Amino acid sequence: MKLDGQAKQHNVSIEDTTIIKCDNKQVDLEKGIEMVCGGEMYNQGYELRKLSALISPTGKTQVMPVPVFYCLNCGKEVDIQGIE
Repeated sequence: MKLDGQAKQHNVSIEDTTIIKCDNKQVDLEKGIEMVCGGEMYNQGYELRKLSALISPTGKTQVMPVPVFYCLNCGKEVDIQGIE
């Protein structure tokens, strides 16, 4: 919603948010147990995607870097769209 050409700002406190924990299931074969990772720290990396020359706007094969986040504890890539 815009007021006088400026976007309306919302004041959000960090206390109003929740930490997203990694839900990756890990299996310890030595102990015979399954554990949930529970990691709370993430890092950003890039997935390199190849675009075929057939559908590329330049007519040449292109490489597209796509930013992704992954858990620092277990390395699982986080599906941002799947977070509820």
